[in-house]
Amino acid sequence: MPEEDPADSPSSSGDKRVLLIDDAHYADQHTLDLLEGMVDEQADPRDGDVLVVLTHRPRQSPRQLRTLLALGVENEKVERIELPPFSLAQAADLVGLSSDDDWLDRLHRESAGVPLYLLALAYTYLARSTTEPDPFGAQIPRQVAALISGELATLGPAEATLLRAGAVLGDRFELEAATDVAGLAHDEALASVTELVRRDVLRETERQTVFAFRHQLLRQVVYVDLDVDARAQVHSAALEVLEEQGAGVVQRAVHLERLAHRRRPEDVVVLVAAARELMAGDPDAAARFLEAALRGRNQPARRAELILLLAKALAGTRPAEARDVLVPLLGDRAGTTAAVRAQAVALCATLDALSGRATEADGMIASELAELPDDPPAAVAELLLARGLIALTFGHSVGAADVDTAFRLARRHGSGPSLAVALVLRAYRGAVECTGSGAEGVADHTLYDPPAAALDRSADADPGALVLLGWSELLVSRPGPAERHLRRAASVVDSRGPRPLAPLVNICLSVLLQRRGMYAEGGEAAATAHRIALELDAAPLAEIAKALELQSDAHQDGGTAVGGISTLPMGRGWLGVNAATFLASAGELDSDLRRSVALIIHNGGGRDLPDLPAILRPRCYEVLTLEALMHNEPHAVAEDWADRAHEAAAALDLACQRAYALLARAHLTRAQGDPGAAAELYRRAGGLFGSAAMIGAQARAFSHAAECAREAGQVDYARSLLVLAKAMARQCGAGKVYLRLDAQLRDLDAPSPGQETGGETTLGALTDREREIAGIAGQGKRTKEIAAQLSLSPRTVDVHLGRIYRKLNIESRAELARIVAEAS
Repeated sequence: MPEEDPADSPSSSGDKRVLLIDDAHYADQHTLDLLEGMVDEQADPRDGDVLVVLTHRPRQSPRQLRTLLALGVENEKVERIELPPFSLAQAADLVGLSSDDDWLDRLHRESAGVPLYLLALAYTYLARSTTEPDPFGAQIPRQVAALISGELATLGPAEATLLRAGAVLGDRFELEAATDVAGLAHDEALASVTELVRRDVLRETERQTVFAFRHQLLRQVVYVDLDVDARAQVHSAALEVLEEQGAGVVQRAVHLERLAHRRRPEDVVVLVAAARELMAGDPDAAARFLEAALRGRNQPARRAELILLLAKALAGTRPAEARDVLVPLLGDRAGTTAAVRAQAVALCATLDALSGRATEADGMIASELAELPDDPPAAVAELLLARGLIALTFGHSVGAADVDTAFRLARRHGSGPSLAVALVLRAYRGAVECTGSGAEGVADHTLYDPPAAALDRSADADPGALVLLGWSELLVSRPGPAERHLRRAASVVDSRGPRPLAPLVNICLSVLLQRRGMYAEGGEAAATAHRIALELDAAPLAEIAKALELQSDAHQDGGTAVGGISTLPMGRGWLGVNAATFLASAGELDSDLRRSVALIIHNGGGRDLPDLPAILRPRCYEVLTLEALMHNEPHAVAEDWADRAHEAAAALDLACQRAYALLARAHLTRAQGDPGAAAELYRRAGGLFGSAAMIGAQARAFSHAAECAREAGQVDYARSLLVLAKAMARQCGAGKVYLRLDAQLRDLDAPSPGQETGGETTLGALTDREREIAGIAGQGKRTKEIAAQLSLSPRTVDVHLGRIYRKLNIESRAELARIVAEAS
């Protein structure tokens, strides 16, 4: 070897050689003595030619090493560097996920920020198709498994036996149970667990007799390392111990699932009972238990029941698989009872509807109803209820024949669930088709009080019936009962399912809450609906939920509602129309109704809106009136829409519908140059909204009334309206509306154009959008340039400029430029 150049030596250059001692917690006595000598001789960790870097796990390090290092730190001979867990951002970089990925938070939490666990869990989770892991079947990367297996290779026989028993029992286990499963003596088990805790393979918990694996991956490696025979033996021993202890069905089913040779009738009973218990909270585990039960010998009728249960479990997380399971069952009419078949058809149709296949879903139920036996089972009520929910999702009514069939079932099978379904379907039909038998017309209490009483008395009311009734009550302006029933439906679905109903329930709840001005809570319900709809591949409902999220954001903080609206598709149906009208109120804040109008016309079947439910027409006609005026269409067009709003509201005679008709007329009156009359119309509309508990809409109406009152010179009246509207906006959390009202209130006493200021004006009378357009126009830009910059149509910009000129009492761009310059 060539001689070393003195200039390159560590002592000459100031460089150090690094000695890395990894995994020092495994050090033997000779290594510990060597380390002790090195520390004793070291004056300062930064002195000398060699830098010793030692890594160890404190929990697993022998006491001598921990003491040595602690004394070294105290004597300033050792520098301790503790590596913190990876942050969320570091975890995202390591596993290659975006920071907003839903998986990332879970990976980070379950790995505790440990890089090795992060990588292994990412591999495990992303390699499987289900939401929840199989506790025994995880696919762990070979490198990680080898590292953990190597760590466990030095365990003694008793320790290894106890660890295997614990791995079969769970991530946490009772020492007594593990001792019995392992077949160890008490003292032997106690010594073994002590050593396993010392080596940080197991950890103590808050309960003295319960121990937990250091991490779930370690437990899974121990389990996977067992051969097939050994696994079966340990599972059998665990099951025997749990049966003697009287353990619950879920604990026993975990082991029965793994014992393929055991499928006694009593075992199937346990598996099915465990599946029912987990159906809502852990549907993937429920599906595994049912698949295990189906591997046993079952009579055809019993097998059909188990397949139906399996489909219900799969529907909560894997709807496509659930439908695949149902198809053979539906093809075997002879092998299923009428009750099981009715439930299977209802579920299959629901899954079709989730994916947007409304025609197929309704046709499937119609075919089944046409072939009902002379003595139909009570389960046919589920079929009728499913048809009602599909009708709700896609904006249809239910036929009179369905209501008659439901009442016929109720008479045959007595009161209870069948009667509740019949009453709810009748109420829904009445609300949709605007029919009533009493003096109150569409809001006839005899339609809605009986189903409400029936469901309120029932401790286990069907959540589908609750949501259908709640929506019906919302349509006919019964907000209190509607909120009670929709909240209860959401609670039931969240606690016990069925999960496929969750998007629809939360969408309806969001519509109600936002109508009542509870934008924050309504946004949370919409976000829940959107998340679950995406997980279930329910694209139509996901679109509607997203629209409601945008609506909530726009009213609370402005958000980017219009930008979101411009790219948002929307399916047909009146949930879509409701979403579109909510987006209209959000778009109105930014003077852009184009997307909302397009959605209304699309869902309504054209500009004449032939497909629009009568009960939604007044609100839609009001939006169309306002959009026509904003885009400077002839007043005759806007007047036609306003007349239609009045006619539709008169037919319904509901407070909120009359309020929308008044809004439409007020928009037109204001555009025709009579702000005083418009202010009174807006005020009357606000009063009607208040009687319907629609606080957000009431604040909006009073805001318009204040603007008109100010234009008419009624300053005190405008101030009182603004104070009321501002309080309402605060109450319902409409942050953007509140700030706008606050600015209007502060600017109310600013000098009017042409008064004492000698013609000098203020921009305070303008809305946010009008100030924005005035500022750009004041720079000399033309209409087309302003439209391009703000992503508006030139006609919309012209409408705004016309309003700006009227409010500022000016007639030219030159005057506007002067005012903008003075304001600046």
